[in-house]
Amino acid sequence: MMSHPGVVYNLMNSARRLAETNFSLLRDYPKEISDTRKQLWPKFKEARSKHGPRNVQMLFPAALRVNGRIAEDLFPEWYPILKGSRISNIHERIHNSVASSVEMLRHQ
Repeated sequence: MMSHPGVVYNLMNSARRLAETNFSLLRDYPKEISDTRKQLWPKFKEARSKHGPRNVQMLFPAALRVNGRIAEDLFPEWYPILKGSRISNIHERIHNSVASSVEMLRHQ
């Protein structure tokens, strides 16, 4: 499975070996993330020109780090919302979601 963060990182890090070949490797992000990262792209390029390429990184999902500090984060609630495993306690979360929906319908 290719979705493990370490595997993806190593694979993307190795992609530079494909330079000057007929092959390329691109990340496949959801449309919302891809569109948001496009908004950051001009600022990313400007920051790289000003601070140097080693001092500027585009972070997932859509944040710009300059000199080790987050300069802009277009999804600031991303990690607090997704904190922890998305599949742990799945039965409890489904039960709570259904119970919440039923309660909402009762009050309509």
